[in-house]
Amino acid sequence: MRHLDGIYTQRTLGGHKHSEIGRVLGLEKTSSVSSAYLRIKAGVEVERRIARKARRIEEELHKSQGQT
Repeated sequence: MRHLDGIYTQRTLGGHKHSEIGRVLGLEKTSSVSSAYLRIKAGVEVERRIARKARRIEEELHKSQGQT
């Protein structure tokens, strides 16, 4: 699950390309990153627990950016 969270946040909040994310996570196929991203994105839209976690991560990111 940790990789999925990382893929989702890197793509959604960081705006990174699938190829960049895959390189960092050691995934050779961009399609693997894309599939994982779409799977977690669908989960965020459906699963409230995941959506709350995503919002908390986003809030913390915005707070940390304001402090720099």
